[in-house]
Amino acid sequence: MNQPMTRPANKAPLLLSVLFLGVSSIAMMANELAFHFFQSGMMKDTFNKIPGATIGFFEAHGLAFLWVVFLYREMKKGRITDLNIYAALVHALLGFANTLFWKDAIVRFDMLTAGIITTILHYLLTLIHLFVYIKQTPKADREQAPKTTADMGIKK
Repeated sequence: MNQPMTRPANKAPLLLSVLFLGVSSIAMMANELAFHFFQSGMMKDTFNKIPGATIGFFEAHGLAFLWVVFLYREMKKGRITDLNIYAALVHALLGFANTLFWKDAIVRFDMLTAGIITTILHYLLTLIHLFVYIKQTPKADREQAPKTTADMGIKK
């Protein structure tokens, strides 16, 4: 199940996730820090209207960056196959969060273009990672995944 996949095509979606989340999370954290310390940055007007909002933004983008570090390190170790399912779950969560809080965050903060682009990318990467996982993981290995808490050794 954890056999390393070394063909470049297998790494491409993961590298795309590293690039997309890495660049966007670093850029956003820099922007949030610029506002916090210097009251500047591309979202200055938004953050001025909603004091304290930067903490949630900084945490979310910081966690995205930590995921990038983890993903990149595991890729370097050759653990490609299983990473695709986790990458799919991360992108699904981020895309769903954007969709769920669209009016509260994307529209309210006047980030419609960026919101549309990032949400589409999250959902697209979810599908790509799922496709790669299904294609590259033998059916027998996918079926061995725990289906209940008892399968994981957790007792009620």
